[in-house]
Amino acid sequence: MNSESVPEKRAPRARPAEKNPPENHRAQENASPAEKQLWRAASERLASAVGDAELRARLLDNASHPREIEAFVHLLATHPPRGSGQQDAVKQLLQFSDESDASLSKWLEALADLHAWITAQGRRTTLKMAVGYLACCDAAVKTRPNLHDLPATVRQMLEEYGFDG
Repeated sequence: MNSESVPEKRAPRARPAEKNPPENHRAQENASPAEKQLWRAASERLASAVGDAELRARLLDNASHPREIEAFVHLLATHPPRGSGQQDAVKQLLQFSDESDASLSKWLEALADLHAWITAQGRRTTLKMAVGYLACCDAAVKTRPNLHDLPATVRQMLEEYGFDG
C-alpha cells in the first residue's frame, strides 16, 4: 500500500514544476508579481520548445532573468523543430559550459546579451552559431589577462569585432 501511495503523491508534484519555474528558484525569490509573470511566460515557451523536463529544469535553475530563457528559445527556434540541429546546439551549449570556468548561468547571460545585440542589428542567427561565438569568447577569457567575465567579454568582443554568423 505504501508503494502505491508514494507514486500518487509524486505525480501531482511533478506536473506543476514542468509548467512553471520552481518557486524556490533563486532569481524568483524576491520577484515582483510582474516579474513572476515574466518567468511563467518564459517557462511556458521553454516547455513548448524543449521536451526534456530535466533540461528545462537545468536551464530555469541557471537563468537569472527571463530574457535569458527567451533568448535561448528564440535562437533554438531557428533550427528545424526537434531536429538534429537543435539537439546538437543544445548539447554544444551544455558541453561548452560544463568544460568552461564560466557557469551555465554566465553562458545563458552571455547568450542573452549576444541575442540582444544581434536583434538590435536587425539580424538573426542560429543557436549553434551563437554558442560557437560564445565558445570563442570563452577561449579569449582564458588567454587575455584583462578579460574575466564571459558576458562582459561577449559585449566587448561584439563592440570591437561584431558578429559574423
